[in-house]
Order: sequence, then C-alpha cells, then structure tokens
Amino acid sequence: MFVVDDVDETRVRPAGRLHGRRRVFAIAAMPAPLRRVTVIDRGRGLEPMALFVGARGLMPVKSRWEQVFAEATSRAREAATAAGVVMPARVRVHDLRHTCAVFMSAIPTRLVVREETGRREGGSTYLAGHLVRNPLLTVQRLLGHRSPATTYRYLYHREQTEAIRGAGP
Repeated sequence: MFVVDDVDETRVRPAGRLHGRRRVFAIAAMPAPLRRVTVIDRGRGLEPMALFVGARGLMPVKSRWEQVFAEATSRAREAATAAGVVMPARVRVHDLRHTCAVFMSAIPTRLVVREETGRREGGSTYLAGHLVRNPLLTVQRLLGHRSPATTYRYLYHREQTEAIRGAGP
C-alpha cells in the first residue's frame, strides 16, 4: 500500500511511504496497479485516492479517463443547451466535485426545512438534529474543508441552481 501524507498540488505529485521507503510520484506516471492501492492519510484514517475504478479493479489509464470525461462533457453540454443553461467554456475534473457538493447540500437542507415546518405546526425538533444535518457542516465534513467559509460557496451555487430549475429548498 502506498500511504500518501502530502500532495504537491501544483505539480500533481503525491508523496508518502511505499514498502517502508519515502517516495514521490507524478500521478500521470503511476502504474495503474499502484494507483489502485494508493491511500491518503488525513489524520482521520486512511482513505482511498482512487475514486474511479476501471477494468479489472484498476484505475483507468490517463487516455481512458480523458475519453470518458470528454464524452461526459459532451453529454452535459447537450443537456445544458436543451435546458437553456450556459456551461463554462472549459470544464475541469474538479468541477465534478463542485457539482456533487451543490447537489449534496440540498438533501440536508430539505430535511431541516421539513423539521422546521413540523415544529411550527406543533411538532418537535431538536438542536442536535439541526447540527447533524446542517448543510454547511455536512458538506464541509464530506469534502474535508477546514473552514466553513470555503464550503459556503457551494450553498450559494445550490440556491442559484434551484432558482434556475424552479425548485425550492
């Protein structure tokens, strides 16, 4: 197992321990079997760095990942055009994280609104319920942000997305 404890984000190079030795790799140059067993230590336990798994349980090679991403981007552009939504000129892989966070924040928001509505109509609600399902804190924990201010941007984008779609919280 390659246990990563530091990532040079500008050069996309994870650093950590592999077979007891300190190693640094360029992600694009890492063989797929090594990527499959790469984990990161964020102080809360080990987490897999491989989000997408391809054939035979291995990470997709760079060219396959680029092909899949290009196809998904093309489908997203078609859907956006049909819905009257303007997409950015350049879509990045990191944009997937933003999109996921925007939609991920909607679920706890709906739960909190439902509880508040029930409380006003004679039901009961507890402060702990609000803290557990607080959209900001939930998304912050899942994305690993240190500051709620970083995560707050996602809630703003969620409100914009729901206004365009005509949906409420």
